[in-house]
Amino acid sequence: MKDKRTLGVVVPANLDLARDILLGIRSFCNANRDIQLQLLSTSGFVPELGSQGASLDALIAFESNPKFIKVLRTLTPKVVVTSNRFDLEAPRVINDDPEIGRMGARYLLSKGCPSLAFLHAEGCHFSKERRQGFLEITENSGIETRVLDLTNQIMVPEAVKILRKLPSPVGILACSDLHARWLIESLEDPAKDIPSRFAILGVDNDTLDRALCPVPLSSIALSGRQIGYAAAETAIQWARGSHPPDEPVRIRPRGIITRQSTDMLAYKDPVVKKALTLICEKTEQFREVGDVVRALGIPRRTLEYRFNKVTGSSLGTLLTQARIRKASNLLSQTDLSIKEIAYLVGLSEPRMLSLIFKRETRETPSEYRARTQ
Repeated sequence: MKDKRTLGVVVPANLDLARDILLGIRSFCNANRDIQLQLLSTSGFVPELGSQGASLDALIAFESNPKFIKVLRTLTPKVVVTSNRFDLEAPRVINDDPEIGRMGARYLLSKGCPSLAFLHAEGCHFSKERRQGFLEITENSGIETRVLDLTNQIMVPEAVKILRKLPSPVGILACSDLHARWLIESLEDPAKDIPSRFAILGVDNDTLDRALCPVPLSSIALSGRQIGYAAAETAIQWARGSHPPDEPVRIRPRGIITRQSTDMLAYKDPVVKKALTLICEKTEQFREVGDVVRALGIPRRTLEYRFNKVTGSSLGTLLTQARIRKASNLLSQTDLSIKEIAYLVGLSEPRMLSLIFKRETRETPSEYRARTQ
């Protein structure tokens, strides 16, 4: 019989991400009955942890408080989640921030935005890495791209002045939902400017920032539960004698949740715009490209030519991308069967969804659902 192990956890429960991490840790403990979860703090700081640490086999900490770091340095084994901020020798399970930036850039490019911008917070480790990933994708796109400093709220008016000079709609990735909200709140008439002038994408999918935002905010959702599960697994393996990973374990974001702040296609060609709107809103009605052609009443050759000229992609490619985006959201946000999802994205057989999904994402629908739920 395995020895009982006690896993201590310190998380600031006021954050959506931290709560999701805690749920992931709980899932690991539920799957491993020899692990006892001990929630030490929901504030992210335990001054007396040094004395409590002796009774723990392992500790998971949401690294955020410099004073807490002094206490953490005295304890082992420990795993830190979400952060690279402090010089602390410990395994880390963190967000894949460069991939978050890359994902945001690809999404905004797919919208056809003629200019792009990244809202950066100087001194924030996550913002630096998200900016890096964003620029990796945009540097060869040929599209004008700006990085604007939004470290604090007083910088917002100057950023808006610069953004208004760029070709619109400007595709904007903010380093967090908070920074996206700052920008939106500064606009005199957000409903007028968003998304026709500014298509804004945040990061975190945070409940509070979304509730306070004047318009529904599109956001990159993070994989908090997967971070928590991987952190618990790493901590317990170390406690049992395995060597901890030398490099941070990076967990990919769950995906993009599209809402009003980006939910408008930027292409100026009215036919292309109408076709893409139909594809996005009524994906299940289009089994093949011919169905789109018939719905628009335009010769197929003319439609294909305009699509290639305006978007650089074929109508079939964009129809497939719309299927994948909708399937991804349904897989991560619902418990619908693969068969039901296949029907809702315009495919007659689950096998076709599996083939297309694997080809486009390198994951099967089941693998994607397991990773993102």
